[in-house]
Amino acid sequence: MTQPPTTVTNPVSIPVSIPVSIPDCAPAMLTLPDPLTLESIGRLEQAIASMFRMLRKDLAGNAADDPGAIEVDSWSIHLH
Repeated sequence: MTQPPTTVTNPVSIPVSIPVSIPDCAPAMLTLPDPLTLESIGRLEQAIASMFRMLRKDLAGNAADDPGAIEVDSWSIHLH
């Protein structure tokens, strides 16, 4: 028997952690700031996007020196 999803409330100021499962990778854990507000979610979203752009650039190595890659990066920065 499947149980309905439960709503997690955070009445005490304790960070909320969410497990993230990625196929063929080790699991990851995302810890959300407290208090969790629309503003903090927006800032967290921007910070994560920026972090992944930097990681992608680091992993790409010399590919980031490609003029096409630089142009695409400049577009993606303005999307957020």
